[in-house]
Amino acid sequence: MRVLVLALSFLAGAASAEEVVWMLPAVAPAVIAEGPFIGQGGTELALRRLGEALPQFQWRYEAAAPMRIVHEIERRPGVCAFGLAKTPEREEIVLFNNRPMVSPGYGVILREDRLAEFHRFLDADGAIDLDRLAEAKNLSGGYPLGRPRYSPLKEFIERNGGRLTVDGDTGRLFRQLKAKRLDYLFGVRDEALYWGESIKLISLPIAGMQRFGKGYIACSKGAVGEAVIAAVNGYLDDEAHWGAFLAPWARWLSPADFTAAVKSPVIRQVPSDNTTR
Repeated sequence: MRVLVLALSFLAGAASAEEVVWMLPAVAPAVIAEGPFIGQGGTELALRRLGEALPQFQWRYEAAAPMRIVHEIERRPGVCAFGLAKTPEREEIVLFNNRPMVSPGYGVILREDRLAEFHRFLDADGAIDLDRLAEAKNLSGGYPLGRPRYSPLKEFIERNGGRLTVDGDTGRLFRQLKAKRLDYLFGVRDEALYWGESIKLISLPIAGMQRFGKGYIACSKGAVGEAVIAAVNGYLDDEAHWGAFLAPWARWLSPADFTAAVKSPVIRQVPSDNTTR
């Protein structure tokens, strides 16, 4: 995917300030590149605010597909992003901040007017049993390319990949879902809220998967990345700063999900965990 360079740069501070690239996921509602809410995405506004609060760095902003972001942050110095999963593999080559955002977890997203058709796949807790869903050979699903694959979703994709449309363009997947060219897709709850404006979409939890994940600020390893993470930790460990940083997400999360995000605790030196994006 072509990298879209956002025309935004903070030049405050000394002329010798280190340049750091914030890479933003080109996925709504994290970044909104078109339509009536252009420029109002939760992540893009949050990182602009954080950039203003840390003028000791010279910030540059780029939006790219999630897979490209992971590639860049793992291989290029001076690159940071927000919302990354912490995995054992990434911890070897990526630095993570202390306070991840508790964020909506994965679910099975479908049109609300088709909910009755999916009742047969629900377990006693109202979550989708993927083993039951796998038996429905007549249903077609979608999965956004570049997302982490956690169990049991990983096993489902490996067994049923031939019946899944995998696409790096998340918007295209949602348009196919709304047009009934897909029966369901795997995504996170904030996406269901954003894309469900004209045709209501719902997100059903997946049995065996957590309802929430954790999205970290991450930087490539090296002196610049270490300096950024130290500054980020010093700033976002403060409750007032944390609330201001997350405020742009209030528009795109349900009240319950936004409350969970604001209550995200500071975490230091913990094992890897499952995250959303």
